[in-house]
Amino acid sequence: MKILFYSREKCKYGMALITDDESLSEIFCRRYGCSEIPYEAQQEMQAEKCLAELCQEIQDKTGKKTVVFCYNSKERKAYSYEPTESAARVRDFSTEQEIKPIQLLENLLYTSLIPDDSVIALHGAAVAKEGRAYLLLASTTCGKSTLTAFLWKKAGFEYITDDEIFISRKSMCVEPVRKNLSLRQGGYDLLGGEVGKAHHVFDGKAHTYLIVPDDELKYPEYPIEKIIFLAGYGSNEPYFVKTEPREAFLKLLKGQLSGKNSDGNVIEKYKILTELSQKTYEMRYSDLWTAERYLRHLQK
Repeated sequence: MKILFYSREKCKYGMALITDDESLSEIFCRRYGCSEIPYEAQQEMQAEKCLAELCQEIQDKTGKKTVVFCYNSKERKAYSYEPTESAARVRDFSTEQEIKPIQLLENLLYTSLIPDDSVIALHGAAVAKEGRAYLLLASTTCGKSTLTAFLWKKAGFEYITDDEIFISRKSMCVEPVRKNLSLRQGGYDLLGGEVGKAHHVFDGKAHTYLIVPDDELKYPEYPIEKIIFLAGYGSNEPYFVKTEPREAFLKLLKGQLSGKNSDGNVIEKYKILTELSQKTYEMRYSDLWTAERYLRHLQK
């Protein structure tokens, strides 16, 4: 038994996983990159009683408040505990035929994501060209990660981040967080597997390929050139249009990446989102090279 600790850059809480499920440990470690914290196995399996103490112990060792997730495959139970809660939450799988602990874990990663006060977090990906950032915002089915991998590996863009975009409130620039970029099977096949080093993981339901960043970023932060809302992939009627600022503001407001509202300065945040809404476009593209041509047009 071991604790896998994910520090989560730019966020107030880290995430710790304790489990006897080796496949779950491997997926978590490969997706997010983790450090290991030794712990006594006997106490781990009493998770419902000891998670509060464990949260404090991890905080003492790492200097960061931490959400703890414990999955016991023998008991078929999952426990989670957040520093703001008074008791652990319990999910009992003992009567269920199909168990998806990785889905529970990733849901917890989202709902407990609280950005640092110095940044605004958006759900999307970011790439850069000549030191300027292009943000790609979309739902999970619009091919965002596939387009990001294509622009990075085939079209000469820098890869800044995937899923979590952190924008400095002070400089209005993107602060890179380079997680492994995650591709579903369809996206990986579309790129012909020509994406460099990739880890293959299978969570019992879906195949995923994790592309490992193997290049150095040129800058510590990137000014935002444009923000593109992805309206869909594979359309026979592609388009690229400027977004009306009021509509863009509402989309940016909805696209914030935080399961909880812990922001004390809402007015400042709204001012930043209002300024960002002036830089937005909407794109529907028929193929990846069409999307690249649209972005190249923005660079002129």
